[in-house]
Amino acid sequence: MTDIPKPSGKVRWIVCALLFFAVVLSYVDRLVLPTLKPDLQARYDWSESGYADLAIWFQAGYGISYVFFGRLIDKIGARAGYTLAVSLWTIGHVAHIFFTSTAGMLLARIPLAIGEAG
Repeated sequence: MTDIPKPSGKVRWIVCALLFFAVVLSYVDRLVLPTLKPDLQARYDWSESGYADLAIWFQAGYGISYVFFGRLIDKIGARAGYTLAVSLWTIGHVAHIFFTSTAGMLLARIPLAIGEAG
């Protein structure tokens, strides 16, 4: 029986830390919009139903993408899948600066939801 060498170095812990912080950022991101809702509603004149649409469509996009992203990652691999997910997530984050209406914000939230699902 051959002995399996123990991994050396700190690379695996750095990768674990980066993944941990990405997950934490994902959860913080989900809480930012509800926390800022009163300020955004006053500033941009959002309606309650408009905000509800944002929340519902984000959750729907996240839920549907969650189902399909697992199969995609199985096909393309974890590294490429995570790269794709973070890229979509980043596009969604950056797109938020271009919109002030709930309809426009919805366009930014969809790639964010898909990226978070990955």
